Order: sequence, then structure tokens, then C-alpha cells
Amino acid sequence: MFNNIVGIDPGTTGAIALYNTKRNLYKILRVEFNRNKKQISIKPEIIKSIFDYEPAIIIIEQVHSHPQQGVVSTFTFGNAYGQILGSLSAYAYLYKLNGIKIDIKSVHPLKWKKELGLNSDKHTSVDYVKDYNINYQLLPVENKRLKLTHDRADAICLVEYYKKRHRAELIKLRG
Repeated sequence: MFNNIVGIDPGTTGAIALYNTKRNLYKILRVEFNRNKKQISIKPEIIKSIFDYEPAIIIIEQVHSHPQQGVVSTFTFGNAYGQILGSLSAYAYLYKLNGIKIDIKSVHPLKWKKELGLNSDKHTSVDYVKDYNINYQLLPVENKRLKLTHDRADAICLVEYYKKRHRAELIKLRG
């Protein structure tokens, strides 16, 4: 039975929080893309690693442009978000064909931040993770140690938001 939760802070520098409901532990991955001069594409092994973790629920931050972003960066950001969401949906459909339901939910940043008592400052999520002593492992990539950045903390906070809002469902997932 799939019973884990995944939080995704999308974008070209985003992060993925894989939450094990039985062990109360997060594993954090970077969102990685193949890049060339004309386009970016999400690495398929990143999407596969999400589903290898057997998620019952995937929460992805609903993104939007900001007035201070340029046209190219806004398009690149939206493209990355669309690729992640499209890849997740395709994988979830394949699992559905085999009788396994995986919910994919989007949540606006203002909504989850308000629920957790955070403001719009992007670094408040790092403070939240540290203040609540949330148990996480930053998985090294290519022998590099990762730091807890706001992207990685946001991914954790997306799951924390879900846990806070859906306690009854979380109890069912823990079995």
C-alpha cells in the first residue's frame, strides 16, 4: 500500500521532500533538469524516484509569475512547473491503471504559508523547519553535501501543511 507523502517546490532550483509516514522522516532531493541552449527538460529519474517512494499524496506548490520577474525567467519557471506536473500526472495515470490511486494536489503559497504561520519572506520556511526540529536527511548529489535552503524547506513545509490540514487522512496512511 502506498502511504507516503511528497511535497514539491517546483522550478529550476526546486526541491522534493519525500516524507515517510511510518518513520516520520523526510528525505530531500533537488529538482534536476537536463539543459541545453534551447530548452530544459525534467530528468526522468527524478520523477521515477518520486514514485519509487510509493506516495499516496503529492503536494506541489501552485506557481505564478511575480512583477519583478523578467519574461524569459517567468516562461522558464512556468515551463519547469508544467513539465513536473505533466510528468507526475502521466505516472499517476499509469499507477491508476494498476489500481493504485495517487492524489496530486496543488496549493497556493499564500495558503500553506498562512496555515503554518509564515510570512512572505522566503527564508521563514527554513526557520520553521529548524524551530520545529523536523527530522530530515539532505541526500547528497554527486558527492556534494546539500544545505537546508528555502526551496528544500518549502518542500518540507508543503507536507507539513498537508499533515496539519488532513490529520484524519494521515492516520489512515500510517495504518
